[in-house]
Amino acid sequence: MPQQMLQHNDVQRVLSDTLNGIDQDTSDYFCGMIMDTDGVNEEELQETLAPFLESYGLADTEEDAKEKCSILCAALRLLGMHGVTVVAEVKQLDKASKMNRLVS
Repeated sequence: MPQQMLQHNDVQRVLSDTLNGIDQDTSDYFCGMIMDTDGVNEEELQETLAPFLESYGLADTEEDAKEKCSILCAALRLLGMHGVTVVAEVKQLDKASKMNRLVS
């Protein structure tokens, strides 16, 4: 699926909705970081942006910063910015199960 190009204003709106108290300069900086990527890679965004969120006082802890990055990724995906997603570890079932029992 081709990636939809988001506008600077779209990304800034997501940033301001997610990060209470973000100022314009910081929003511009973070927006540039996000738009320079090939898509929304949650793990990469957490590694690059989370330390800034904490140091700029936009997150109280590292865990809080990572959670806000996850929220940012989800919001950006809703706007059409896609990329690599973090996939949960696959577990093998201990015993055979019928799929309809797992889904319902």
